[in-house]
Amino acid sequence: MDKQNTSHKPTFLIMAGGSGGHIFPGLAVAHQLQKRNFSIHWLGTQKGLESTLIPKQSIPIHFIQIKGLRGKSIKEWLVAPFKILHAIRQAYCIMKQIKPVGVLGFGGFVSGPGCIAAWLLNIPLFIHEQNAVAGFTNKISAYFATKIFTSFPNTFNSSSKTILTGNPVRQDIQYKVSTHPPSQPIRLLVLGGSLGALMINETLPQTISKLNFPVEIWHQTGKNHQKATQKQYDDYHITVRLDEFIDTIADAYHWADLVICRSGAMTVAELCVTGKPAILIPYPAHKDQQQVHNALYLVNQQAAKMIEQHQLTATYLAQLISELNQNQDTLKTMGERAHACANTEAVFKISDICEHYGNA
Repeated sequence: MDKQNTSHKPTFLIMAGGSGGHIFPGLAVAHQLQKRNFSIHWLGTQKGLESTLIPKQSIPIHFIQIKGLRGKSIKEWLVAPFKILHAIRQAYCIMKQIKPVGVLGFGGFVSGPGCIAAWLLNIPLFIHEQNAVAGFTNKISAYFATKIFTSFPNTFNSSSKTILTGNPVRQDIQYKVSTHPPSQPIRLLVLGGSLGALMINETLPQTISKLNFPVEIWHQTGKNHQKATQKQYDDYHITVRLDEFIDTIADAYHWADLVICRSGAMTVAELCVTGKPAILIPYPAHKDQQQVHNALYLVNQQAAKMIEQHQLTATYLAQLISELNQNQDTLKTMGERAHACANTEAVFKISDICEHYGNA
């Protein structure tokens, strides 16, 4: 565990784990709070992405033992209450040690025990929900929270605790807002998330082969999918730029005229701040259909088109790309409407409130 807190600065504890969708918004706020003279500590699990990402940011990280129960055996459900109590005790001891002036949770399994520990210690507790539909952990944590930050309207019932802030997006992406008109040939940016989306990878090469006009393609395949996806493009004699993961995502958004992607909360926020029109293909396996609801937010604003995965075919996608290519004004308007949905001040709104309570 972890470095001792030897700083005289007030400490904020960030809790986020599992996926980048929880961790990256937390990091954006963490960096802003550091600029405001707070010391940052992190609460996570050793099996989550945070265990490798956070130490690289020179942020002390503390681990508790907790994991999800969905799809687990009856035996695991029976012992779950004892494991949850153990995780709460671990989080409680960590907070007693580092004495945070505030605790901010961004979701993931780690946030549940951490929120209860903060409540037991009477530490100001803040949670942030990235999606249009709240995850299970945040639904429970909301009862204990001092303030609830949301990225989409109406995620929680309206109350004095709930504040619509938007989703914190990295500053370098916001600074790359693009105003160039659609290019000829049109530039397509294809994103399936850091792990990729097999259905998108398999559909895009055939889709592009059906277009009767030239396109430029920059395709993020996800880890371990680049070779197979390259072969499919090669089979159709299509020239494409492929990356397993795009490190310069701000440049990629700036380059693109149209984005074809999943509709995770961070992706939707990035589309908004960069003003990019998109064809959204929500990940279908979430129990609460979070990505569908995220996508519908932009679709209802006429800022994006949506194809649910069970509807996705190369012919259907090619037809939609063709229609948008033929209607450049529509592409431009979609981008403008996406940007109108952006909450570019999210990281500052959250940090302002945390700073107020942290210095109280």
